[in-house]
Amino acid sequence: MKKIFAILAITFMGQLAIAQETPSTETNKNKTERREHRKKGKHQKAEMMKQLNLSEDQKAKMKAMSAANKEKKQAIKNDGNLTEEQKKEQMKALKDQQKKGMESVLNDEQKAKMKEMKTKMKAEKKHRKKMKGDRTQEVPAQS
Repeated sequence: MKKIFAILAITFMGQLAIAQETPSTETNKNKTERREHRKKGKHQKAEMMKQLNLSEDQKAKMKAMSAANKEKKQAIKNDGNLTEEQKKEQMKALKDQQKKGMESVLNDEQKAKMKEMKTKMKAEKKHRKKMKGDRTQEVPAQS
């Protein structure tokens, strides 16, 4: 009788250990979504520019603006005379300036398409946040 209980106990403990190690399909799905999101994030700007069908002249102007803004960002970040609040304000002003510069390069059709794509990206981001919030509520706290 003791042998039967020992075998049952070992079998039960083994199954518990396997069940804890195997993530649920929901977890796998969330991991896949996060992985896909990271891939999108890396190439999102390039994909957007590709979908806007930019001319070679527009591409050159965008690249030049991007390089100039990158230098300005570094200068702001490395300026020891500025407070964090001042840096934030200058970065925001630089971002607004970059947006206006980009819009000046695009034609009306491209501007409309860009606005549509941004709206879609915001909706996807909102959906991901909602899903992330749902996931954190479902997972019980471990102690």
